[in-house]
Amino acid sequence: MGRTSPTLNDGRTALALTATHGPSQHRAMSGTTHLPVFEPADPVCFVSPHLDDVVMSCGHYLTAHPGMTVLTVLAGAPARRVHAGWNAKTTGQRYAPDALQARRAEDVQALNTVGARPVWLDGLDAEYLVIRRDATATNLAARAARALVARRLAWMRARRPEGQQVTPALHDALAALRPNSVVAPLGLHHPDHAAVSNACLRLAAQAPWRCYLYEDVPYAHAFPGERRRRLRQLERRVMLRALAPVPAVDDRKQRAARCYDSQLEHLRTGLPRLDEALAEPERYWTVELGTDRGRGSS
Repeated sequence: MGRTSPTLNDGRTALALTATHGPSQHRAMSGTTHLPVFEPADPVCFVSPHLDDVVMSCGHYLTAHPGMTVLTVLAGAPARRVHAGWNAKTTGQRYAPDALQARRAEDVQALNTVGARPVWLDGLDAEYLVIRRDATATNLAARAARALVARRLAWMRARRPEGQQVTPALHDALAALRPNSVVAPLGLHHPDHAAVSNACLRLAAQAPWRCYLYEDVPYAHAFPGERRRRLRQLERRVMLRALAPVPAVDDRKQRAARCYDSQLEHLRTGLPRLDEALAEPERYWTVELGTDRGRGSS
């Protein structure tokens, strides 16, 4: 089980637990006016699996509503050197805490750009839970590299079962933040995204806050089949109501994404539609939890 501490860090000062903002500023897109507008009640907490997911998925909304809190669940690192893996490769820092320090610094800059504030938990992302084999993709052909990524994702899913490992820390963090609305990932492609999504849905069944889901960018655009399967899976457990897409108000989402300098080049290599995905309107759902439907296990 990963080290998932309930300790909250805001990247600058001791926590100010209430985030407020002005009235709703965004409008429903033309042609989707029959859909309800995404208007979560204050205070709102956006839940991010990793340090960049909410900015890439929800940056248009954050830009239009300054003062939001972004809670990143898996923003910790083990105190050891890691000679392979995503964070070591992208940041150039093999000592895991140094890699996470670099990524947290990027997160502060990105969230400042869209007017949000960071709160970090010390959970470990799945790559730190995996017992790695000696496998280097540097000189492999593209097909072999993709196969390697698929195997690593399978190993990570085996070590990150359905969100139980992150649920207690997430519960404690949300109890401290006391939001009225929680906006969680749909839970696409990456086992960490599914784990955090499942944890939020599990907590929502008995929580005082209302739950919403956001579409994971860029995974939703890169893997549309997975998006359809995830929606079908969730609709067997809860009632989902699609909300009007949220369009861009300016280019701050793209500028905020560029703050994650260690990540973008590598993401564009594997996800060539990244820039297009960042510019597209954002998708959200309201989660309606019945007496029994939201209480089943994942």
